[in-house]
Amino acid sequence: MLVMPISVIMLFKYGPYWLEDKQILEANNAKEQVNLSANQFDTLFIDSIEVNSTQKAADNSIVIEPEDLDFPYAFSLLTRMMFVSIALGFAWNYPFKLYFRKKRRLQQPSAKLELFCRKWLLKVPHVNALIIGFGFATALTFMAFEIYGTSFKSDTTFDFFQQFFFISTLGAILTIIFVYFWFRHRVRFIYLEHVFDSVSLYKTTTTKYRDHIVRRLWINSLMTTLLPLTIVIFYLSLTKTFISEVGAPNLNKDQITVLFGKYVSIIDQSSLFQSEHLFYVNAIDSLLMFIGIFTGILISIIYLFFFVNWTHYSIVIPLREVVEKMRQPIDNELDRLAILRTDDEIGELANGYNEMALRITNNIRTLSQITEANQRFVPVQFLQMLDKESITDVSVGDQIQKVMTVLFVDIRSFTSLSEQLSPKENFDFLNEYLGFMEPVIRAHHGFVDKFIGDSIMALFHQKPEDAIDAAIEMREQLKLFNERLIAEGKPPIETGAGIHTGILILGVVGGEGRMETTVISDAVNLASRLEGLTRTYNTPIIVSEATIFSLATHNSYKTTFIDEVFVKGRTGSVKIYSIDGHCNEHEKSSLKPALDERITKLKTIVSDLVQKNELLYPYHNLAHTMDVFQAATNSGIYHSFEGEELIILQAAALLHETGMSWGTENHEEKSTRFAEQVLPQLGFNPEQVNRVNQLIMATKMPQEPFDLCSSILCDSDLDYLGRPDYVPISSRLREEWIMQNGYPTDMRVWLLTQIDFLTQHQYFTDFSRQRRESKKNENLLHIKSHLALMDKLETSEDKTSSKPKTPEEL
Repeated sequence: MLVMPISVIMLFKYGPYWLEDKQILEANNAKEQVNLSANQFDTLFIDSIEVNSTQKAADNSIVIEPEDLDFPYAFSLLTRMMFVSIALGFAWNYPFKLYFRKKRRLQQPSAKLELFCRKWLLKVPHVNALIIGFGFATALTFMAFEIYGTSFKSDTTFDFFQQFFFISTLGAILTIIFVYFWFRHRVRFIYLEHVFDSVSLYKTTTTKYRDHIVRRLWINSLMTTLLPLTIVIFYLSLTKTFISEVGAPNLNKDQITVLFGKYVSIIDQSSLFQSEHLFYVNAIDSLLMFIGIFTGILISIIYLFFFVNWTHYSIVIPLREVVEKMRQPIDNELDRLAILRTDDEIGELANGYNEMALRITNNIRTLSQITEANQRFVPVQFLQMLDKESITDVSVGDQIQKVMTVLFVDIRSFTSLSEQLSPKENFDFLNEYLGFMEPVIRAHHGFVDKFIGDSIMALFHQKPEDAIDAAIEMREQLKLFNERLIAEGKPPIETGAGIHTGILILGVVGGEGRMETTVISDAVNLASRLEGLTRTYNTPIIVSEATIFSLATHNSYKTTFIDEVFVKGRTGSVKIYSIDGHCNEHEKSSLKPALDERITKLKTIVSDLVQKNELLYPYHNLAHTMDVFQAATNSGIYHSFEGEELIILQAAALLHETGMSWGTENHEEKSTRFAEQVLPQLGFNPEQVNRVNQLIMATKMPQEPFDLCSSILCDSDLDYLGRPDYVPISSRLREEWIMQNGYPTDMRVWLLTQIDFLTQHQYFTDFSRQRRESKKNENLLHIKSHLALMDKLETSEDKTSSKPKTPEEL
């Protein structure tokens, strides 16, 4: 692009000089012929004819010398070598073209082709530059030999060829540079990620970077300033004409004025004309100069556009990729890494980022592995219930009260079995057995709280059906485990499972040096006792009455009432049921649901309402409501309540504290108004709503029951007074009074209030008196002992403070 317009302008420039040189040469040849003829014996007439004919021929024709044909041949050779280079480049680049064509068509390239492309892709810029350089070097070498290896008859021809050689050399250099940077840009920003694997894309094996941004900036600066300046200087030198060539100093006044303009009056013309360095540009040469400069600048702008664009891409795109990788939350490890596209400081930055990202990824993976390992010791569900995101957030004293279902599973006669095994065999046996059972618990939304020897203690916080389903499936897994034992020549084993639903306190106990998550509740002890009863009643799964009446889908299981038993650690009796599996459709229709559908929906409504005020009421919360509901249900069944009578009792138990959501004062009346809004929507008629409201009002302090149903509800509302968990529950009541009613914080005042209340309180039903009266009296004695101890300590402190001081103390 640069050589072609300059060649045309050079032909226009040197054309007149060539014609002038040719005429001079022909005239010189004619004179030589005249001199030769004068020495011969020819006549003067013949000589004059020859001279005239020679001069006439010189005036009317130009003889083409062999050196005049060198330019077309040189230009043709340069063009042919350029096409040869293009053909060689096409042959070299064809495998890459074939590779990317297959990639675009989602075809798998051959292994040989893929290996070739990976090996040579980064060398594509150098090879293509060498190919195009070879063609230009061949043509330029020939031109240099023709110019400097032979003599020219015409100085104009020599000057023309010399300038054409220089401009061709400059064009060749610029073309080679352009080809190199063109292919380097395409390799780095288009082809790279489609050829190399992840390791090659994101890592470098070199420690020292070969390229530098400052070099590219220097190249851009030189291209921006030097290339246009060179073109201007070249055209200026090409179009100039020295004054000595126009006959100076034999110039007339007008010619001098045209050459020097208004400076004629202030310069010494005699010395001026003696200078050989002064020149001027005539009108035609000026036009050629402006055309040449415009064409050259236009070509330079196009050239510079590509170079600036490539430099922009080589800096901005890698930086943008690094920034995007920093901002993107990507799960895949390699998606976090930036592609190393350059081998300069930007590439060094990307490589440093990749090393940092890999270290962070490895640290995250290590932390994830540690977290997963910790979750095997402390289940993530446990942390979630404590409202902790990580085990690092856990501290001693963290706790929460929640209604949950406890599942205890134990291997029967494991002691006699373990005596036959070595310690290692015992460990292997237990791990294999637990490997069958633990996934079943997780599959049913539960988690293992702890392994106690051969026993499993699991907790289910969503619904009690999950615990029963897990126990049934664990029986199926036990069959598979026994089949393996029999295949190994070992005797099969049998297990028992106990399930109970109740209020649990989950928390963290211990000290700063050693902590442990644990569950504290009578429900845990009862579930363990029920598991022990599976041996007595020879049934694999035993559930408590509380679990049965907590089911929303009681008719989905084959349940059988076994007995009403007293277990160690509990003063009251417990009704127990066996679970023999799931019911089929025919069996489901023959059973009555444990909870009426209306009660199930009411539980959801009440739970959503009460949970909104958990922080305001440490005592009157969802746990208290469910506690009263469970106690009322158990007592109602004990008194043979069923149908509508049991539903009315359960509805009153669920609704009796809902008025607390609108304030503590007269909350029973507020609860009745809420019942009047909700119950009709669930299908309760006005008579049933009025009955529920009467039961709610009976719980207002002082309690005034008017029949058995209201007596059951009143006893259930204060059921905790005769239970082992009286102290923590009463402490929450004290905390609530302090928060809501401005109750005194003095512990003595609280203890006196509790002593007075427990002394006057009485249960109204035989069911509660038999189960709770004895423990209530124990709790009363405990409070009195606590108060007496406080009095004793205060008396001792008073005596110490009133005792006279000895002289030594003074």
